[in-house]
Amino acid sequence: MRLATLLSEAQEGRLYANLARTFQLPPEKVETAVATMVRDLIFYIEQDALSRKQLAGLVHLLGQPVYEQVLETPVLLGATHTQTVGNDALTTIAGRPASKKMAHKAAAAAGISEMISEYVLPVVAVMIVGALAQASRIPIESVMRRIPCLMTAALPPPDDAPKPKPLPVVAGGDGFSGITGSLSSEVSEGARARRYDDLAEIIRLGERARDDYDPTKAVRRILISILGFSTSPWIWLGRLQQWTLELFQTVFDRSR
Repeated sequence: MRLATLLSEAQEGRLYANLARTFQLPPEKVETAVATMVRDLIFYIEQDALSRKQLAGLVHLLGQPVYEQVLETPVLLGATHTQTVGNDALTTIAGRPASKKMAHKAAAAAGISEMISEYVLPVVAVMIVGALAQASRIPIESVMRRIPCLMTAALPPPDDAPKPKPLPVVAGGDGFSGITGSLSSEVSEGARARRYDDLAEIIRLGERARDDYDPTKAVRRILISILGFSTSPWIWLGRLQQWTLELFQTVFDRSR
């Protein structure tokens, strides 16, 4: 499933309306700001996919369940912790200077204050990572099955391991752990994060499986497929324009 579809269908098709309500902005201004931010973020993600180090950073993000949780939970769009993890994602995807430029550009395009744009941008980064994580989960798990050291499930931490810090409480809920459920789900999410981190390290080092299978190329193809890009720069530019138009049309249709 393509990224534009995942975003338009998130939160029962009301993701953009919920963003507008969260930041107390007219829907049309949110739509313009988000479309501008998404276009720029996807450009950086496509560039990141070409570098093993940056691709490894993306894989680490995809293994963190918090991004999907925010994508599917309206009350978390305005949570303080969402700003924190969103800024982490921005640092990985584009870096701080580029993030500043993106916020400025989106503010100018949408006619909103740059301060508000700087709050919206981390949330949009979370949305994109969450959507990518959803769409890539099954194919990335297939990649892991080709790598012997990742075929077995990650073991839970030993009894004497440091206990995880509690997740923050947010307005209207009991925090991330209260929304998402049981201790068993937290353990499975922790195991998933460790497996993704192991895959990220394999990618960073450029390692291959015994049959010469290259997980770096496999993961790169998965992300490019979801984003709708091609390795040809001319085709990439055309598809970027097409994707942006599709996003605008989808948002317009939803708002009618």
